[in-house]
Amino acid sequence: MVEQKQLKIAIICRAGMGGSSIMATTLAMRLAERGHLIHLFATKSPFALDKAPENLTFVKIDLPATELLSGPPETLATTGTLERFAREHEFDIIHSHYAVPYAVSAEIARQVGDLKCKLVITLHGTDVSQLGRTPSMRPPIKWALKNADAITAVSHNLRDMALETYGEELNIQTINNFLVEKLPKITPEERKEMRASLGISEAENVLVHASNFRTVKRTDDIIDAFYRVCRTHDAKLVMFGDGPQKKHCQYLAHYLGISDKVIFPGKVKQCGRWLGIGDINLLLSAEESFGLVLLEGFAQNVPTVATKVGGIPEVVIEGENGLLCEATNPIDAGRKIRCLLNNPPKLREMKENAPKILEEFSEEAIMSQYEALYYSLVD
Repeated sequence: MVEQKQLKIAIICRAGMGGSSIMATTLAMRLAERGHLIHLFATKSPFALDKAPENLTFVKIDLPATELLSGPPETLATTGTLERFAREHEFDIIHSHYAVPYAVSAEIARQVGDLKCKLVITLHGTDVSQLGRTPSMRPPIKWALKNADAITAVSHNLRDMALETYGEELNIQTINNFLVEKLPKITPEERKEMRASLGISEAENVLVHASNFRTVKRTDDIIDAFYRVCRTHDAKLVMFGDGPQKKHCQYLAHYLGISDKVIFPGKVKQCGRWLGIGDINLLLSAEESFGLVLLEGFAQNVPTVATKVGGIPEVVIEGENGLLCEATNPIDAGRKIRCLLNNPPKLREMKENAPKILEEFSEEAIMSQYEALYYSLVD
């Protein structure tokens, strides 16, 4: 067997707890573990980068403060940082996760520096569904995509949407997101202790949610749906994460008189394990390219009630590992939640079935697809 050469890869991603950041950071770490030389670029160190291998270098993109612009010039700062490091380290591949501004920055850097490296762009969701449909954004994104050497999307649904948005002539392949880290399942004793740390008893029904609390996640619909559940069931709702809609959700819970039943622990490490304290994992997004948090819940035997949008139906098998509901319809979501809580045998069956789909989205399988894509470009 011929040993494949070590690749020098630059990966650019958003910082934070979002799916694109988690996937890009994990990809960088796993590629480094496979022996490749990796530079990871972001405006701040990603949340999960505390155990990076020695051959993974984090590069902070500095955003200069200036009174001349209404905001930090991230596109140009990324371009300049990438171009400088690419000349110094002679990257084989630049892999942009999320199109705005990183795909555009990467292509400008290639042209400014006359770089010979290949460009891979991975589309993650709102860079297609929202920004791609914005007249001022669509032309530069399409320009970067047309010049890329390879384009991937994290679900079949997103691929189809990208072709419709940016042009059927583009060659876009689907490489799904993967379960980032198959954390050990929490034991019954750990579940009891973790619940107790949040003031929750073993007897209570627990609904969980984890996100970056952006508007598209419809976290207010989760509060609304839970309010309807509370009319008939003794339950608690635990909402992990942080973001722009968190304060609104706290206010809404207070307004509806259920603030004593809704818990906001903030950002937690190994969030996937914390999902294991729940009976049902809620994801009521208006748009969702994939739904990585669903896989994390399934790994802890937690089924879901999720909206029938985007790539979610590619992960949720109706009646086996969850139930699907209409988007922006908390009444329907509340009905589906009560349906499961009213049928404990069915809920137990779904809990047993939840992990079965994980083989389709294993880390090893998806990593091999990315590595094969890289080698196809440089060979």
